[in-house]
Amino acid sequence: MLLSAPADGATRPTLVAYASQTGFAEQLAAQTARALQGAGLPVQLLSFAELDGARLAACGQALFLVSTTGEGDAPDTASGFARRLMSGARPKR
Repeated sequence: MLLSAPADGATRPTLVAYASQTGFAEQLAAQTARALQGAGLPVQLLSFAELDGARLAACGQALFLVSTTGEGDAPDTASGFARRLMSGARPKR
């Protein structure tokens, strides 16, 4: 979800990406994206399920919010992102 798109020649958006099993990191990411947008900054909010190298490269900076599960395991979307990034695969749409 692109919350605020930059005009031509403007600053590239700040990516706020989240990986969450229970939804807590997603809530924090949404709050953070709204705060950045309220400050007039272009923001792109994405789940790790939607994230790929091209989207990372298109952003000026990135903030990752990831909450662990159970015994400190990574959320499913974070594990999937790492596998896709390492293999060079594109995310499923």
